[in-house]
Amino acid sequence: MGIFSHFKESPLRKDDEDSLKIGHRHVTGSISVFGYIDKETKQHIIYAPSLEITGYGETKTKADEMFKFALNDYFHLLISLSAKQRERELRALGWRNKYLKNKQYSKAFVDPSGQLQDFNAIEGEIERSRLAVA
Repeated sequence: MGIFSHFKESPLRKDDEDSLKIGHRHVTGSISVFGYIDKETKQHIIYAPSLEITGYGETKTKADEMFKFALNDYFHLLISLSAKQRERELRALGWRNKYLKNKQYSKAFVDPSGQLQDFNAIEGEIERSRLAVA
Protein backbone atom coordinates (compact mmCIF):
# COMPACT_ATOMS: atom_id res chain seq x y z
CA MET A 1 0.00 0.00 0.00
CA GLY A 2 1.26 3.46 -0.84
CA ILE A 3 1.61 6.52 1.30
CA PHE A 4 -1.67 7.91 0.05
CA SER A 5 -4.96 6.11 -0.23
CA HIS A 6 -6.22 7.69 -3.44
CA PHE A 7 -5.79 10.20 -6.22
CA LYS A 8 -8.66 12.40 -7.32
CA GLU A 9 -8.50 14.29 -10.60
CA SER A 10 -10.38 17.52 -11.14
CA PRO A 11 -10.21 20.34 -13.70
CA LEU A 12 -7.35 22.78 -13.22
CA ARG A 13 -8.40 26.33 -12.45
CA LYS A 14 -6.12 29.25 -13.23
CA ASP A 15 -5.90 30.33 -9.58
CA ASP A 16 -5.09 26.88 -8.16
CA GLU A 17 -1.79 26.60 -6.31
CA ASP A 18 0.05 23.38 -5.64
CA SER A 19 0.32 22.48 -1.97
CA LEU A 20 1.61 19.62 0.13
CA LYS A 21 1.30 18.70 3.77
CA ILE A 22 3.85 16.12 4.79
CA GLY A 23 3.21 14.06 7.91
CA HIS A 24 5.24 11.30 9.51
CA ARG A 25 3.50 8.58 7.49
CA HIS A 26 1.62 10.24 4.65
CA VAL A 27 1.42 13.16 2.24
CA THR A 28 -1.72 15.12 1.39
CA GLY A 29 -2.31 18.06 -0.92
CA SER A 30 -2.92 18.79 -4.56
CA ILE A 31 -0.70 19.29 -7.60
CA SER A 32 -1.16 20.42 -11.19
CA VAL A 33 -0.79 17.60 -13.69
CA PHE A 34 -0.46 17.83 -17.48
CA GLY A 35 -1.04 14.98 -19.92
CA TYR A 36 -0.13 14.87 -23.58
CA ILE A 37 1.04 12.60 -26.38
CA ASP A 38 4.61 13.09 -27.60
CA LYS A 39 4.72 13.98 -31.31
CA GLU A 40 7.64 11.72 -32.18
CA THR A 41 7.30 8.69 -29.92
CA LYS A 42 3.48 8.76 -29.63
CA GLN A 43 3.97 7.94 -25.93
CA HIS A 44 1.40 9.22 -23.45
CA ILE A 45 3.11 11.56 -20.98
CA ILE A 46 1.86 12.68 -17.57
CA TYR A 47 3.88 15.45 -15.94
CA ALA A 48 3.73 17.34 -12.63
CA PRO A 49 5.99 20.38 -13.11
CA SER A 50 5.99 21.40 -9.45
CA LEU A 51 7.61 18.09 -8.45
CA GLU A 52 9.37 17.37 -11.75
CA ILE A 53 7.75 13.92 -11.86
CA THR A 54 6.84 12.21 -15.12
CA GLY A 55 5.12 9.01 -16.13
CA TYR A 56 4.89 7.69 -19.67
CA GLY A 57 3.62 4.68 -21.56
CA GLU A 58 2.06 3.35 -24.74
CA THR A 59 -1.39 4.02 -23.26
CA LYS A 60 -2.77 6.64 -20.91
CA THR A 61 -3.38 3.91 -18.33
CA LYS A 62 0.27 2.80 -18.42
CA ALA A 63 1.47 6.40 -18.17
CA ASP A 64 -0.87 6.96 -15.23
CA GLU A 65 0.39 3.82 -13.45
CA MET A 66 4.02 4.86 -13.95
CA PHE A 67 3.29 8.40 -12.77
CA LYS A 68 1.54 7.21 -9.60
CA PHE A 69 4.40 4.81 -8.86
CA ALA A 70 6.97 7.62 -9.28
CA LEU A 71 4.90 9.99 -7.15
CA ASN A 72 4.49 7.41 -4.40
CA ASP A 73 8.24 6.72 -4.49
CA TYR A 74 8.99 10.44 -4.19
CA PHE A 75 6.59 10.81 -1.27
CA HIS A 76 8.36 7.90 0.48
CA LEU A 77 11.62 9.81 0.02
CA LEU A 78 10.17 13.05 1.44
CA ILE A 79 8.82 11.27 4.51
CA SER A 80 12.18 9.59 5.15
CA LEU A 81 14.13 12.88 5.15
CA SER A 82 14.76 15.05 8.18
CA ALA A 83 12.82 18.33 8.27
CA LYS A 84 15.88 20.30 7.11
CA GLN A 85 16.65 17.86 4.29
CA ARG A 86 12.99 17.88 3.20
CA GLU A 87 12.94 21.67 3.15
CA ARG A 88 16.16 21.78 1.06
CA GLU A 89 14.73 19.21 -1.35
CA LEU A 90 11.48 21.11 -1.86
CA ARG A 91 13.16 24.52 -2.06
CA ALA A 92 15.40 23.12 -4.82
CA LEU A 93 12.18 22.46 -6.75
CA GLY A 94 11.01 26.03 -6.14
CA TRP A 95 8.56 25.55 -3.27
CA ARG A 96 8.03 28.40 -0.81
CA ASN A 97 7.85 27.70 2.88
CA LYS A 98 4.36 28.17 4.16
CA TYR A 99 4.68 24.94 6.02
CA LEU A 100 6.09 23.82 2.66
CA LYS A 101 2.89 24.74 0.88
CA ASN A 102 2.25 26.63 -2.34
CA LYS A 103 4.41 26.38 -5.38
CA GLN A 104 5.43 28.78 -8.08
CA TYR A 105 7.07 26.61 -10.66
CA SER A 106 9.47 27.46 -13.41
CA LYS A 107 8.13 29.53 -16.29
CA ALA A 108 10.16 27.23 -18.56
CA PHE A 109 7.47 24.60 -18.08
CA VAL A 110 4.28 26.51 -17.34
CA ASP A 111 3.75 30.05 -18.63
CA PRO A 112 2.03 32.79 -16.59
CA SER A 113 -1.36 31.84 -18.03
CA GLY A 114 -0.87 28.23 -16.89
CA GLN A 115 -0.05 26.77 -20.33
CA LEU A 116 2.56 24.02 -20.71
CA GLN A 117 5.42 25.30 -22.88
CA ASP A 118 8.47 23.89 -24.65
CA PHE A 119 7.28 20.29 -24.78
CA ASN A 120 7.02 18.05 -27.80
CA ALA A 121 3.24 17.68 -27.46
CA ILE A 122 0.78 17.27 -30.29
CA GLU A 123 -0.69 20.76 -30.78
CA GLY A 124 -3.87 21.44 -28.83
CA GLU A 125 -3.92 18.06 -27.11
CA ILE A 126 -2.61 18.90 -23.64
CA GLU A 127 -4.91 17.84 -20.81
CA ARG A 128 -4.66 19.91 -17.66
CA SER A 129 -6.00 18.62 -14.38
CA ARG A 130 -5.57 18.85 -10.64
CA LEU A 131 -4.51 15.78 -8.68
CA ALA A 132 -5.47 15.56 -5.02
CA VAL A 133 -3.53 13.10 -2.92
CA ALA A 134 -4.69 11.82 0.43
